[in-house]
Amino acid sequence: MRGKRVVAIDDREQSLELVRYVTEHYPHVYLITRAVDRHHVYELWAAGSRDIIRETFDSATRAGRSALEALGHHPYDAERQVRGYVRNDKTALRELANLYDPDIPVHLNLPYIERSREFLAQLTAAMRGQGSTFSNRVERGWLPPTMQDLETVIEENLADDK
Repeated sequence: MRGKRVVAIDDREQSLELVRYVTEHYPHVYLITRAVDRHHVYELWAAGSRDIIRETFDSATRAGRSALEALGHHPYDAERQVRGYVRNDKTALRELANLYDPDIPVHLNLPYIERSREFLAQLTAAMRGQGSTFSNRVERGWLPPTMQDLETVIEENLADDK
């Protein structure tokens, strides 16, 4: 792990300060940083970190996958939908991070607001099955769950309830 460091400080401002310091004084050090939310990601990006992990994102996408399966989606299809969502979110996150300016309040950053609205509209359309990103993939990839799939989901849900 030579030249790589993990920043996982609970205090948002301290983690940001540490990233700024390391980026300025030790630009060769590769930082993996933990962000508490989306705006913290943008702040860390502006400070120089490029490998940023959001605290609750993984658990939220895993919960989404489980919800899709509980609603009757085939596990393969649910996983594909989650992966598509994660890919699109990463694209949006990087683009918005480049538009984010820590010196301008978010509500006054018009390029950021405009692009955020575009991403939200795309996501809304995709979730309604109107966007090509998700709907075509879902239609091509859908396989009805087998009885074994349904039994597995039921067994896993019962085990989780215990």
